[in-house]
Amino acid sequence: MTYAGKFRGHPLPIVVGLDCSAALRAQAAGQVDLQPGWSDYALTLPAGSMRQGLNEVWLRFDRLYPARQANVSSRLVGQTGVEAPVNLVVQSAGQEVGDFGLIYVNGQDVSPNERGYNVVVIHPVTGAVEQAAAFDTHLDEGASQALAAFIAQVPAGHLVAVAAADEASRLLSPEAVDALRTIGASSDLRDHFRWGHAIVGVKGAPPGSALEALDWMRPVTLVVGEGATEPHLAAAFPFIAFETTDGQ
Repeated sequence: MTYAGKFRGHPLPIVVGLDCSAALRAQAAGQVDLQPGWSDYALTLPAGSMRQGLNEVWLRFDRLYPARQANVSSRLVGQTGVEAPVNLVVQSAGQEVGDFGLIYVNGQDVSPNERGYNVVVIHPVTGAVEQAAAFDTHLDEGASQALAAFIAQVPAGHLVAVAAADEASRLLSPEAVDALRTIGASSDLRDHFRWGHAIVGVKGAPPGSALEALDWMRPVTLVVGEGATEPHLAAAFPFIAFETTDGQ
């Protein structure tokens, strides 16, 4: 059987002549030159290069680019009307489904990643990470008050990214919940034991306008701009599909 791989690609940033090759079973299957903008590409793979069951496909690129240069997708922060100057990814998971609170700014994880709420403050123009802190609202009786005080001193218009890790609900107070609403959040994690909770908001934004997600069954992820969790990128691919071409 002969297979054709089809994919849609976009170099990041937009450049001409970004080369890639797909390697199957440690053998090069071909090369494709990616052009600026989104395009569909097809590559016919050699007969016998794929087998029944699980196959590994590797894409190799001749160069990488800093994630901070990638600016293809929208950077609007929810319904706040504010556009972020950086690419952001926020990932949160309760204890049973991952136990992490990660905050990536242009591919760099800047979160303390500790139990409770992890909070990062970002300058709205320069994109600089100005503050990062963690508040153990599970065991520390003073954490909720400290979280509320921390958010209260954030200047209006600054971006605030929040990721709960492990467990953050047990000692969460109404004061802390109200503080999160001042960055555009609307959910209340109280009585949601070991739930994930992720927020990308703006200080002074109305409740409900921030990007926000929470779940107990699986990790939650929020993306502003490119979903970069590494500091360097090569290209973006919405999908890669394989199909037989000879009817067998």
